Amino acid sequence: MGLVTVVAASVALVLSGCAGGGGTGGGSDTLTIAINGEPQSLDPAKNGGDFQQIVQWLSYEPLIRQQADGSFSPGLAESWEYVGDDNTTFELTLRADATFADGEPVTAESVVDTIEYYVATPGTLHSTIDALESVEAVDDDTVRITYSTPNPILPYVFSQMTNYGNVISPAGLKDAEKLGTATFGAGAYVLDAGATVSGDRYVFTPNENYWNPDAQNYDKVVVRVIPDAQTALSAIKTGQINVSTVTSQAQVSEAESSDIDVLTGKPLSIVVWLMDRDGRVDAAMADPRVRQALNYAVDREAIASALGDAYSPLTQYVAPGGIGHSTALEGAYAYDPAKAKELLAEAGVGDGFTLAFATNTDNRDAEVSQILVEQWAAIGVTAELTTYNNQPGEMFGAIADGKVAAITFALNADVTTQQALLTSASVFNPFGLTNDDVTAAYDTLSLAAGDDVASAAEAVNTALSDDAWFVPVVSVDSFLFAKGVSGLGELAANGALDILSWAPAS
Repeated sequence: MGLVTVVAASVALVLSGCAGGGGTGGGSDTLTIAINGEPQSLDPAKNGGDFQQIVQWLSYEPLIRQQADGSFSPGLAESWEYVGDDNTTFELTLRADATFADGEPVTAESVVDTIEYYVATPGTLHSTIDALESVEAVDDDTVRITYSTPNPILPYVFSQMTNYGNVISPAGLKDAEKLGTATFGAGAYVLDAGATVSGDRYVFTPNENYWNPDAQNYDKVVVRVIPDAQTALSAIKTGQINVSTVTSQAQVSEAESSDIDVLTGKPLSIVVWLMDRDGRVDAAMADPRVRQALNYAVDREAIASALGDAYSPLTQYVAPGGIGHSTALEGAYAYDPAKAKELLAEAGVGDGFTLAFATNTDNRDAEVSQILVEQWAAIGVTAELTTYNNQPGEMFGAIADGKVAAITFALNADVTTQQALLTSASVFNPFGLTNDDVTAAYDTLSLAAGDDVASAAEAVNTALSDDAWFVPVVSVDSFLFAKGVSGLGELAANGALDILSWAPAS
């Protein structure tokens, strides 16, 4: 979002959309949604996160659907539960009336085959299923999943939010290469390949075999790639699109004055992930005093003030209101550049060092990263920033190749839902690093239930802060713009949207 360099191309894209059709505002039978980048793949196993997942949310029905208010509702599974008290065995009972778009029934065996495909196919969020030990069809309607280690967030793992809840038809699994160019789900819509232009627009029509036709509120859904936020705002103002996920805080007043509905999401945490904690990329990073120095060097108040009203200083990676937020950490790592220099000197790098630093081309992350480069320079640290162009997959590829020591990446930082991103197998933990205190805190959290979850999550947050796994910088509200759409619901911090509740405004 927000790249000046792509404005001209994006304007041309929108103008071409005038001739090609799309949303036309209130009452239209076509819903047109703007996203900021081309989906990495139509294959649910290979697509990245962010709103690029919308192409899967439309065409694949998940086992469990996470609503934008954070709750879970039935998808292909009517019910689910843990078996036993160790959070390792999870059973789902499937609805009997679901079929894939090609008319084949959704069975327990098709769920088993899908999950086995996901296990065998590396993807961005693969760490959430790395500990999956087995999946079996107990009977025609029941699937049992067993993990080798406790996992208290399996309803989230098998929702649409990771894609691993999205069940693929036998025809799709039979020829997996086709999953990248066509859809093989049981979702509300199917891809119209003839009308789709890869990298530009993805066109969907209703699935005639969908189990819940009441949720098919549009005759056509178009997902358009519009990288520039201002171009997307112009498109929604002129009725070329109905919903824009390509937004910035600076546009909120302009949107509201144009009678555009603005959804404000819960705060995201913009943090720097200090991944290179044993110094494989930049040797200095192995010393926790260096990582703590990077924290003390950040003037969070100044950054939040410079970026706008939607931003607030953040001294821990869990934003206020998130599961695991600790009031005791609210004053952690207060701005103290003198102390930062002392810590660097104590660590033997008083003359500074070079940090391999990366971010995605996103308004929020990129702006914050550029300021951090300046503030770290004040204590002698040279941050060499690489910016990736709206393609998280490329960035994670560089991370996996060991070329990056730290990245700026916004997240919904509830400890319980992001737990899998911090394990030794996570794409955000490419060197597989942990420490005893963090591991012990996670072990406690993994077995927690009920009222014990919050305190166990807070202990994880504290252990992560003490070992300086992050440089928390600011929290920021997220936004979605819409016009002519009813039933919008909420915008969750993790990006969950109630798309199937959207309908043309009367």
